[in-house]
Parts: sequence; structure tokens; C-alpha cells
Amino acid sequence: MSLSLTINSSRMHICRLIKTPRISNFRQVYPFLTKSIYQVREAHRKSIYKTEEAKKIRFYVLTKYMEYLKNYDKVLERSFPGAMRVYRVFADGIRDFMKDTKEYFMIIKILYTPGPGSKFDRLLRRK
Repeated sequence: MSLSLTINSSRMHICRLIKTPRISNFRQVYPFLTKSIYQVREAHRKSIYKTEEAKKIRFYVLTKYMEYLKNYDKVLERSFPGAMRVYRVFADGIRDFMKDTKEYFMIIKILYTPGPGSKFDRLLRRK
């Protein structure tokens, strides 16, 4: 019984018992042993990750983790209120700066584009 378990479980155990000189020609020398080994391996590979139950569990775990990450700013705000205020001021300032920079370069592009008529006629009132 223990010999059959050893044979079915691993190539290395079979090689130790039978004293094969090389593992590379193992299939050619012992074809009756390799068939059962590969059948066991294939059955094991198909089992758990392809089932619908596993997919549902994986989807549930990933959904909960994404919700946790989305709401993590509230956890940080409770723990570090001063740092979060500084972060918000910094983020809002950078956002406004980028918007103003874009608008500035648009105005420069309009003013220095060659063409007929007054350059200021092409500008909007806000600009």
C-alpha cells in the first residue's frame, strides 16, 4: 500500500526506489507509472479555481476590498485631521493651478497665431 502511494505521489520517490540513472527518459523506461502520475496531476489542476463558487467568492472579496479602499480617506481623516486638511488644500491648489496654466497657454496661442483681424476679438470675455 505504501509503495503505491509513493509511486502515485511523486517522481522523486519513484526514482529513489527504482534507482533510475536519468529522470529525463523516465516516461520511456516506466510508461506504466507515468500515466497514473499525470492523471492525478490533471485531476488536481481542474478542481478548485474554475468553479463558479470560487469565482463568486473571489468577486465578493475583491468588491469588499475596493469599497474599503474607496472609503479609506474617511479613516485617514479621523486619524489625521490636520494632515487631511493640508492635503485637501494642496490638491485643490494644484488643480486650480493646472486649470489656470492651461487657460494661460490657450490665450498665448490665440494671441500669437498669425491671421487677419484683431487678436483680441478672438478672445472670450472671461479670458
